[in-house]
Amino acid sequence: MAVASMDECESVFGESKEVLHARYSTFTRQALVNAAFMRTSDISVLVAFVLYIISISGHSDFESR
Repeated sequence: MAVASMDECESVFGESKEVLHARYSTFTRQALVNAAFMRTSDISVLVAFVLYIISISGHSDFESR
């Protein structure tokens, strides 16, 4: 689901994009670690990793991860 504006995000989810991104980014990183993404050849895990990289590429704190 794509959300166009900050107001729309807050009305749909009840939280800001920043809060949601921080929460789900943490969960995603842990899931990737649990799936051994650096050693797997499972295409679904690798796709999840690519989608995660794309999701963090637009955030200013990308360099600190």
